[in-house]
Amino acid sequence: MENMIQVIKIIKVNMKIMLSKNYLIFIFVCLIAPAALNLSATIYFEMIIPISGGFIFSNMMFIEKHIGIDQQYRMTSFNKGSVFLIRTAINFMFYFITSCAFYFYLSVFGLDGVSDEFAYRNVNLITLILFTGGVNYLFFGLMATMCSNIMNNPIGGLIVSLLYGMIWMGQYTNYDTFIMNPFPYSAGNSDAYIYKMVYLLLAACLLIQNYRHIKSRF
Repeated sequence: MENMIQVIKIIKVNMKIMLSKNYLIFIFVCLIAPAALNLSATIYFEMIIPISGGFIFSNMMFIEKHIGIDQQYRMTSFNKGSVFLIRTAINFMFYFITSCAFYFYLSVFGLDGVSDEFAYRNVNLITLILFTGGVNYLFFGLMATMCSNIMNNPIGGLIVSLLYGMIWMGQYTNYDTFIMNPFPYSAGNSDAYIYKMVYLLLAACLLIQNYRHIKSRF
C-alpha cells in the first residue's frame, strides 16, 4: 500500500513539472497543420501528430536540469528508469486525450473530409488513434528520447526524430512496400497492419533501451 501511495505521489509530481512550452508547441502545430496543409485525417494522425511528439519526448529526462534541481534529483534513491516509464505513460495519455480532441476539432470544422490519392479512408477512430498514430507517436518520441540521452542534448534528439520523419514524409509513396515505411496507412498499403507491428516492436526496443540507459546513467 505504501509503495502504491509513493507511485501516485511520483506521478503527481511528474505531471506537474512536465508541463512546459513544448506541450504548447505540440498543440499549436497539430491545430494549424490540417488547415494549412490540407491533410487527410489518416495522414494527420499517422504523420503530423506523431512527428510533433518529438517536441514532448526530446527533453523528457532533462526537466530537472532545466528547473535547477538536477543535483537533488540525482541524490534521490528511487529508480530513475521507473521515472522514465512513468513520464512515457503520462505522455501517451496526453497524446490519447489530445488526439480525441483533435479528431473532434477536425469533425467540427469539416477538415476530416479531405481525401488523399493514396491514404486509407474511413479508418475507425480507435485504429486511427491507438494504432495508426499511437505506434508512430511512441516510436518517434522514444527515438527522440534515446538520441537526446546519448548526445546529452534534447535539441539533438529532436532534430534526429524530425529528420527521420520528414525524410519518410517525402518518400512514403515511393517506397510504399518497404517494410521500414512508417506511414503504410497513408501510402494505402494493403498490409499496413504488418508494417505497424514492425514499428510497435521497434518502439518496444527503444523503450527497453531507454530504460536501461537511464537506469544505469543515474
